[in-house]
Amino acid sequence: MEPMEKQFTASGITARLFEAISRMSETQQKELLLLVGEQREYERLPYLMQITCQTDEVCFTDFILDISPGGIFLETVQELFVGQKLDMTFNFRGAKLPLRISGSVAWIGKNGVGVRFMFDSQEQKQMMIDHVNKLG
Repeated sequence: MEPMEKQFTASGITARLFEAISRMSETQQKELLLLVGEQREYERLPYLMQITCQTDEVCFTDFILDISPGGIFLETVQELFVGQKLDMTFNFRGAKLPLRISGSVAWIGKNGVGVRFMFDSQEQKQMMIDHVNKLG
């Protein structure tokens, strides 16, 4: 193993990255996120709403804690995995009919998962944008 490679063990790399990122300004951190493709397209808004989700294995009811036109944070104890497809049904306050939409688990956190919407059409995407814009 080269001397330089010994210096960069997995834990050492992570520690050095955290140190470098913590010294960056917020603007620099956002630019870095854009470079690695992890920046959300939309800002999420706090919004508590009950949701019914279905996977190939299970159907469950939990709560949305925040929402954007691109996705939600789903508070759940269900064991889900990144990339898993969810069929979701929820009802915005004041809406006449429930909204049915598919999504995929984008990331897993301590109290739930981030779900990215998978729109069937441009009309469905626009409907979500319109609903969420009314919340803000």
